[in-house]
Amino acid sequence: MDTVSLNELPIDAIIVKDRHRRDMGDIKSLADSMNSLGLIHPVVVTPDHQLVAGTRRLAAARELGWDVVPVTVIHSLGEAAALFEAERDENTCRKDFTPTEAAAVRRSIADVLAPIAHERKAEAGKTHGRGRRIAPAKLAGAKAADRETRNAAAKGTGYSGATLDKVDKVIEIAADESKPEPVRETAREALTEMNTGGKGAIDSAYKKATRAEQVHDAVAEFPDLSHYADQGKDNDVLRLAGALRGYAEPERSMRIEALRADIAADRNRSAAPTEDTPIDYVALGDKMVKAVNNASQVIAKTGGEETIRAAMTSADQLTISLWRDEFKDLSDACARLAQVCVPQLKVVTK
Repeated sequence: MDTVSLNELPIDAIIVKDRHRRDMGDIKSLADSMNSLGLIHPVVVTPDHQLVAGTRRLAAARELGWDVVPVTVIHSLGEAAALFEAERDENTCRKDFTPTEAAAVRRSIADVLAPIAHERKAEAGKTHGRGRRIAPAKLAGAKAADRETRNAAAKGTGYSGATLDKVDKVIEIAADESKPEPVRETAREALTEMNTGGKGAIDSAYKKATRAEQVHDAVAEFPDLSHYADQGKDNDVLRLAGALRGYAEPERSMRIEALRADIAADRNRSAAPTEDTPIDYVALGDKMVKAVNNASQVIAKTGGEETIRAAMTSADQLTISLWRDEFKDLSDACARLAQVCVPQLKVVTK
C-alpha cells in the first residue's frame, strides 16, 4: 500500500488548474504565520504535480518570495481525505468557502483525484479470490468510484459530501435551459440564500429549488395540474401527481378524467356571478331569543347571578352604570325585533 510522501517542489513546477475562490481572504496574515512557524500543512499535489489543495498557501509563499514549498504527494483517496480533514480542523488562518465555491472546489479536486481512484480500482480488480480476473466495475462500479472521490474531495472544503450534493443539485437546476425561467430563477435565488445565509440556509434553499422543479415536472407529466399550479397550490400539485403515478392503466386515465371534471366544476364556480343572500330576520330573531333564554337558564343554574352581583359591588360605579346602559339598549333592540317578527317567531319556554 502506498503512503504519502513529503518533498519540496519549485512553486513554478506546481500545476494549478482553475481555482474557484472569489475571495482569497487575508493572505498577509497567512504569510506572516508561515514566516514565523513555517508551512504547518504542506501543499497537496498528485504524483504529476497537479495542485489538489493549498491555493492560499501558494499565494502566501509567493508573497514571502519563496522559490520552493514543501508538498505532500498523495497516492490514494484515503490519504487525500485524511489530509484535507486535518487541514480543515487545524489551519486557523483558513478562509471559509461559500457553498457554491466549495461545490466548485470539490469538482476540481475530484477531477484531479479521479485518475488515482480509477487506477486503484483497476488494480484491485486485476485479481480476486483464486486469481480470477474481475472487471473493476464488478467490484464497485464507476458510480461508486465517483462517489468515493467526491466525498474525499469534500473533506477539504468544510462541508460534507451530502451538503455539497444539495448545492450541486441547485446549481444544476439553475443552469438547465430545459427548465422554465421561473424555476431557474427560483434556483438562482436559492444559491444566493445559500451563499449569504450560512450553512443553516442550505437545506431550506435546496428544498425551495427542488420543490419548484418537482412542481414543474409534475405539470409536464400531467398538464391538467397546471390549474392548481397557477393558483400557487403546490401541495395539491405534488399530492395529485403522486397519486396518479400510483395508478396503472386504465385506472390512471379514469382518474385523470375525474380530475378534469373536478377542475371544470371548480372553474365554473369561480366564473359564476355571486348573489347577495337575503337575510332571514325571522330566523335571526329566533336564534337571538333562544340564546338569551339559554344564557339566563345557565346563569340561574350555576349561581351566575350571585357572581355578577359580587362583581358589581366591587366594581367602579361609573363602569356599572355604562354596562347597565349597554344591556338596556340591547334588551330594547331585542324587544323591537321580537315585536316585528310576531307571530312568526317560535316560542321558547324555560
